[in-house]
Amino acid sequence: MSDLSLSVLMFLLKVYHCCVHCFMLSDLQLSRDVVLACTSNSHDIVLAVLLIYKSIYLWVGLFLAFETRKVNIEALNDARFIALAVYCSVLSCIPLVPIGILLSQQPEARYGVLAGGIFFAITVILCLLFVSKVRDRLVCMWVHEQCGVSECSRYML
Repeated sequence: MSDLSLSVLMFLLKVYHCCVHCFMLSDLQLSRDVVLACTSNSHDIVLAVLLIYKSIYLWVGLFLAFETRKVNIEALNDARFIALAVYCSVLSCIPLVPIGILLSQQPEARYGVLAGGIFFAITVILCLLFVSKVRDRLVCMWVHEQCGVSECSRYML
């Protein structure tokens, strides 16, 4: 027999073995999932304090970006990208907060959805902030190599 036919035969035997063991009534067990959650009387107060604290940081960052939007050094002028990053953060919170509340009784699904959403939002934000800087740096290096021009101060810090 060839290697391919042996591997197909082994696969079919494994599927048969799995089906026989999965559907036998003697192996059937009933289980009930229990979700344990920590709660307190001051949960709402702590959550409100954290949200206010984080909102203050967000507004201070926006204020600083607004104040530095007219800086002449192009490498330091990130006000537009910071505004886009804040927009992406708020936009990602709009669906993730209700999903987190709705999936509170299913911790695995809640964790997966929230972690995936947060990972996607952070990836987009980091790309917004840093891809343009890397692109500008590569353009500067290419101009320096091709033309011999050393005037890349616009891209350098």
